[in-house]
Amino acid sequence: MGYDSHVWTTYWNHRSVRFRLRYFIEKESTDDVLQGAGDEVYVSALGVDSSTVRVQPDGTHSAPVLHGAEIGDVSDDDVRDPWREHPHVLMEFDLDEDGPWPRSYTTTLVLIEHDNGDLRDGFDARYAAFGKEIRSAIVSAVESAGRVITGAIVSSAIGALAGAVFDALNDRVDPGAGRGPCGDLDYADGAGRGPL
Repeated sequence: MGYDSHVWTTYWNHRSVRFRLRYFIEKESTDDVLQGAGDEVYVSALGVDSSTVRVQPDGTHSAPVLHGAEIGDVSDDDVRDPWREHPHVLMEFDLDEDGPWPRSYTTTLVLIEHDNGDLRDGFDARYAAFGKEIRSAIVSAVESAGRVITGAIVSSAIGALAGAVFDALNDRVDPGAGRGPCGDLDYADGAGRGPL
């Protein structure tokens, strides 16, 4: 880094990387008349810090997946409006974690439209299914790379899951929830691929 007072001041005062929510816009409600005028949407996240992916003494790999706190109903103005001035921290990663540099910090959003059923069960089922798939993809990528652990390998493994793999997992966890990992929300390209 050299001696740059701005760099060092920033490092010492900001020891984490944060994924923040500044607002939430609901494109359209999928609720019928009996369920009310708007969807009740809850958000959480799964996060991976590549520096925490490690080789264990037995030769296997650990790939911890963090859970963000659930928040909702994010389509309610009372919940989302304050984020304009004070963005909500959904996921936070510690820069002081031991491990190799360069590293990656990856966040996968988990959205649930809650009409009926147990919200806790819905999040737990998604955490288990998506977390297992994320861990498996990371371990496979690291082993394919000759056991080299880099931020690029970890983030690429997770990125490869976006779209079809997460869609299939979501359909297994909650059949009929809608296409894509975001349930009833549509993708930008209208074909179930690509970012929102």
